[in-house]
Amino acid sequence: MSAYRRHRPGASPPTGDAAGIRPSMKEARLAVTRRAGLLTHDVLQSSVGAEVRTR
Repeated sequence: MSAYRRHRPGASPPTGDAAGIRPSMKEARLAVTRRAGLLTHDVLQSSVGAEVRTR
């Protein structure tokens, strides 16, 4: 729904992530780094859990 609101002309400006269609490079890099860190954390947790389970 937010994507539809963002592209519709005359719509009220969306808040949060949808507000910045082109965020600054610093913000984008931070978001990517945060996402990568979370993904790495999840992968490590799941792999460690699998190792413990298979033993």
